[in-house]
Amino acid sequence: MKVRWVTACSAVLAIVGAGAGHVSRTMSAATSTKAHVPASDTALGRYDFSRDPDTRTELPLKLTEISGLAVSEDGRIFAHDDERAIISEVNASSGQVVKSFAIGDRSIRGDFEGLAVAHGRFYMVTSDGTIYETAEGNDGERVRFERRITDLGAECEIEGLSYDPSSRTLLLACKECHKEALCNSITVFRWSIDSKALAKAATLRVPFAALQKVGLNTFNPSGIERDPQTGNYLLIAAKQRSIIEITPAGKLVASTKLARRWHRQSEGIAVLPNLTLAIGDEGGKKTGRGSLALYASRRK
Repeated sequence: MKVRWVTACSAVLAIVGAGAGHVSRTMSAATSTKAHVPASDTALGRYDFSRDPDTRTELPLKLTEISGLAVSEDGRIFAHDDERAIISEVNASSGQVVKSFAIGDRSIRGDFEGLAVAHGRFYMVTSDGTIYETAEGNDGERVRFERRITDLGAECEIEGLSYDPSSRTLLLACKECHKEALCNSITVFRWSIDSKALAKAATLRVPFAALQKVGLNTFNPSGIERDPQTGNYLLIAAKQRSIIEITPAGKLVASTKLARRWHRQSEGIAVLPNLTLAIGDEGGKKTGRGSLALYASRRK
């Protein structure tokens, strides 16, 4: 697997701050959804998806096409748009942007599809598997970065990024297969942050046949998150409007459906330190702003 590196110079640039018009609401009325009820000992079992989110907040215009969520070690939530290499810290309760910083001394555009934080370093991934690594920046700052070409784009379209501290690997979810061998399963690649290489022996695959017992025939991930309590992986799919939970060994242990009313196009998923589940949904010209929905844990 070839790896190429690029380093950019740092500079400072004023970036537009929080957009106006965010709306924060607390949900109370139940929404009709045919959610599969996850077992109580699973990560998904902590949440009641048969009801509306505890809160749902509209995001600033700069995050209308929100495409990834990640939580830092100190509990802050970060998000990014899917067209520019700009990372924004978001206030989870209000939806306001606390700060934004850009990768590179020139605006980098691309199909960015995932965000992860590991040991104070930020990682973004594009749909062709290119990984950008950087340190956290101040508001309006442009930061140095390292770019790695994984060549995964030849195998599939990547959508979703998370970090697994138990193996010190980034988890890259495959949304659409480009090779026939990957077309009948959910595939998650693991990338070592130490060796800076793809750990092929550790690639995770879940056959679509395993999904049939939960009423799914296929699954196209749009986001992935490692649950900090169980160590299991949560994969969200905008197309199927579903979340599944699998073990690091690839066993499917839980699934649930999401209500169409609140989840138009779910592109990001993250678990906060208090085990609140955050889901980011893309907006659009007809549907308005992107949104951040929070589901409180029913157990600690």
